[in-house]
Amino acid sequence: MSTDQTRIRGRIEIPRAELRPRKPPPSAVSVSPDQVIVSEGEQGGAAERYAVDAQVRIVLGDAVDIDGLGLKGKLHGDVVVVDVPGQPANASGELSISDGRYEAYGQQLAIRTGRLLFAGGVVTDPGVDIEAVRKPATDILVGVKARGKLRSPTFTVFSEPSMSQSEQLSWLVLGRPLEGGTSDSERSQLQTAALMLGMSGGESLGKRLGEELGFDEVTVGSEPGADVSQAALLVGKYLTPELFVSYGIGLFDPVSTLNLRYALSSRWKLVGSASTLQSSADLIYVIERRK
Repeated sequence: MSTDQTRIRGRIEIPRAELRPRKPPPSAVSVSPDQVIVSEGEQGGAAERYAVDAQVRIVLGDAVDIDGLGLKGKLHGDVVVVDVPGQPANASGELSISDGRYEAYGQQLAIRTGRLLFAGGVVTDPGVDIEAVRKPATDILVGVKARGKLRSPTFTVFSEPSMSQSEQLSWLVLGRPLEGGTSDSERSQLQTAALMLGMSGGESLGKRLGEELGFDEVTVGSEPGADVSQAALLVGKYLTPELFVSYGIGLFDPVSTLNLRYALSSRWKLVGSASTLQSSADLIYVIERRK
């Protein structure tokens, strides 16, 4: 081992802690993972002369509380963190949460299962195994499961007893079964919840909600060729056989768009859209060519 390398081995016990994470502002920008800081007059490789080779076990005690980002409870477990020069830090072990509650979909959900699983991979992207539930009625339990990696988990809704996903979401968000008399505010809550399940799951669930809530079209996605950051939820309905009206809500940017499509004839169509950023209108003529 080089004399310029620091070797650290040991154990850190944390008997008590109060973690209060806060959501960063929308303007916050994450640091690039390949960032290298070079001081004035210092060569890029200078930091390597003082490389650290660390293997430390971090053990949480019985009084480690977390309260932030909608999550509240007690953390337990231990993790071995390994930091080798020239490689990202990795970890092995498991952290769990007890007496936990999570605020989602406008509801306080009880965490029935909550685990972060470190299996030797990058310390910042452990596996997640989370199950949060509520009992809106004495004989009904509904909840959300999160599985996969922390950076891109898969969310699913479940219930006891079993029922359709749209009914599960209604019980979870509204605390009652899905009914035709759902108000505009409640529809908005259901649509937002469908979005929070993720674009892939939210789209299929959104379509089923659209059918049951009276919409003719419910889609989640972005325009062809557009960046994924421009993805939006779009709900629409035919007010007349000729007039179609839709409303879009941005998934990542809080921009709302109203779209109108009016068929003047079989060949002529008037299309318009308006948002807080821009407005546009087009008159489209369709030419069909026969082969």
